[in-house]
Amino acid sequence: MSSKASQDSINILKQNLLAMQLREVTFKDLLLLDMPLDDVYTFNDNQFFVIISEATPITRELIKSLLNEGVKTVFIKQKDLDVINNKLKNELLRVTRGLSVGNAKENGVKQINYLSKNMAELYKDPLNDENLKTQFQCTTNLSKLLIEHRSFMPEFYTELQKQSHHFTISQPMMASLLLMGFLQQFRLFHEKDIEMIFMTSYFKDIGMSFVPEEKLEKKGLDIFDRKIIGKHAENSLSILEGRVPFSRNHLNIIKNHHYLNERIKAIYKNENFEPSDKMLIGLETTIVAVMDVLVAMISDRPYRNGQTLFQSLELIKKIMADDYPLEYKALVNYLRYFFTKLG
Repeated sequence: MSSKASQDSINILKQNLLAMQLREVTFKDLLLLDMPLDDVYTFNDNQFFVIISEATPITRELIKSLLNEGVKTVFIKQKDLDVINNKLKNELLRVTRGLSVGNAKENGVKQINYLSKNMAELYKDPLNDENLKTQFQCTTNLSKLLIEHRSFMPEFYTELQKQSHHFTISQPMMASLLLMGFLQQFRLFHEKDIEMIFMTSYFKDIGMSFVPEEKLEKKGLDIFDRKIIGKHAENSLSILEGRVPFSRNHLNIIKNHHYLNERIKAIYKNENFEPSDKMLIGLETTIVAVMDVLVAMISDRPYRNGQTLFQSLELIKKIMADDYPLEYKALVNYLRYFFTKLG
């Protein structure tokens, strides 16, 4: 074997070993390292290249220069990722403990961002009990802040829109913020009930963690992929039942929160639709499902642009107004107020 062929074989072996060891992160995550314990890589022309050497200080100026050079993907070793995740978790706990100290609005914005990052990690390992417990406890604290400071929600919604989280991470929180504000205005539920419905709404899509991210970013999925995504509500139930303190009623909301999607399909096909007798569908489930549908419709996806609020409400009218006419009118008035506040 020639020396060049031998060197090529070594390079291929090194590249394959790197592919097994490296994990993709964002530039924002990289800043949490301060300096990497090992080299930082990018991927180009089917190869990994070192872009930041071991123990090099990571600064905003360095990140900016890499972006200017066209670097789009960043990879680090698992041990460095563990350092980042520990820092994120510690920051989440620190901000949560101090939510009511100082500027509550700024603290809430920070906590929502850290909650989203922690949820992204939970999606990678949904059976991690420690991560799930932390996420649940910290979200509970956020719900109490939101109950106390209802006026913060439009700003929290806007700040979440600005973040670069994947839509499977950001949209459950966005829908839950809308939901809590509406329930507070509607005055049909006690504060503790509102908190638990908010929590239920936020955790309801954790079953999406079983779906590869690339599948969620494509239009025109095959039947098998659609079935996997369609089972995410059942998967959420499997992940959460017995591990977090949701009542049977809240677990039923999670299990059935996707039922309106079947009604939407029937509308588009001009068919009648009635939920199965086994489905426990009530007002809470309907409102949770409606907010889920609404935020999905008005948000951009990788394969389409979001629709207008008016277009979304026209569809929602068809799927809930007959069953809940007063609630639909209240919802329209609330959403007009909320999105006016967004500017």
